[in-house]
Amino acid sequence: MKKRLFLVCCVLCMVLGLCACGDKKSSDAAITSTWKVTEITTNGETRRAEDFTSDAKDILPAITCSDESSCVFSVNGKSHNGKLEKISDNHYTIIYDDTDVTMDAQINGKVLTVESSNGTVKVVFETE
Repeated sequence: MKKRLFLVCCVLCMVLGLCACGDKKSSDAAITSTWKVTEITTNGETRRAEDFTSDAKDILPAITCSDESSCVFSVNGKSHNGKLEKISDNHYTIIYDDTDVTMDAQINGKVLTVESSNGTVKVVFETE
């Protein structure tokens, strides 16, 4: 009887071990998704995108990444081309061609948070 109980326990451990090895699919969005700004923090002051008037929506930040190596960050009518350095699956550093300021970009689910290296700007985007 002890041998059977031991055998059943061993089989259960093997089954549970195999279940733990299953393919984990990420529910995180890709950097190449279409992102819509939801929140902007500048110098410690946070504003939601819907707080801006329709006239001011043209100046809201936007980010477009055509692939996992380059992107364009637009704000106030100016576009800044940059290169993406992948740190991990959902974590990037954006290095711009026209400034020394870099940005840290992290994806968590359907939310992209981009923060400047000097800590003055943080922009939160969402995708569908």
